[in-house]
Order: sequence, then C-alpha cells, then structure tokens
Amino acid sequence: MPDPGRFNFGGTLGLDGANAMCDMKFAGTHACSLDELKTSTTHGDLVNLKDIANMRVTSFWAIDSTAPPLQQCNDDAVGGSGINWEYATAHTSSRGEKVDLNNSAGTLAGLEPVTGKPDAAHMGLQCNFSGNAWVACCL
Repeated sequence: MPDPGRFNFGGTLGLDGANAMCDMKFAGTHACSLDELKTSTTHGDLVNLKDIANMRVTSFWAIDSTAPPLQQCNDDAVGGSGINWEYATAHTSSRGEKVDLNNSAGTLAGLEPVTGKPDAAHMGLQCNFSGNAWVACCL
C-alpha cells in the first residue's frame, strides 16, 4: 500500500490504520517492521513484488519501534496525538525514514551496513511531502 508517510488507511491514522488495512486485505497480518522486511529478503519474499493494485513496489517506509519517534513521522505538534506515522506537515522536526527495494533482486538498498538502519539519504524525510513509499503486510 503506497502512502506519503502520514498513514491514513480506512479513515484510521498512524500505525493502527496500517495494521487494520493489512488485516482487512490479508487476514491475520500487520504492517511490516524494518526488521521483518530485512528477514523477508533472506527468504526471497520481495523478488518482483507487486502491490494490491499490481504496481511494482520500489520502496518501503522504515517502521522501526526502536527508532526515536521523531524518525517515525510522529505527530509531535503542540496539541498533537504523539502517535507515530500520523504527522502531516513540516513545521516541527518530526521526519520519516525509507528504504529502497531493488524489485528484480528482492533486496533492500539504502541501509547503512553496520546498523542496518536507513542511510543519511533515506533519513530525515519530510512526512507527507517526500513522495510515497509502501507499507508491506507481514504475518
């Protein structure tokens, strides 16, 4: 499911909306974390991956519960919800992270080799203004 970084699926914002959409489309699934995506590459699950609209997947949002909230499009605005993947403007320091998918090889690119986290070019992206990336569904 491609999304601009402010997850809004079925009228529900944030990771809860992404999880609900995954479960609705593929019963028993949830939005994949970055670690789950990395594991999927070792099993060949991402080779020639297409989404539910039959579009080639080219990147993923790096959903990582261990990352600081301000790297997870956190709604940190005054009076905001404080929920990750819900922020939609650029007036605070909240940003998001993406990883690219080499679709034909099924490998993730743009990961820093030591930590396995997105590299500098894929970090600090403005939420809702940095183009779409996909949210994958995992068991």
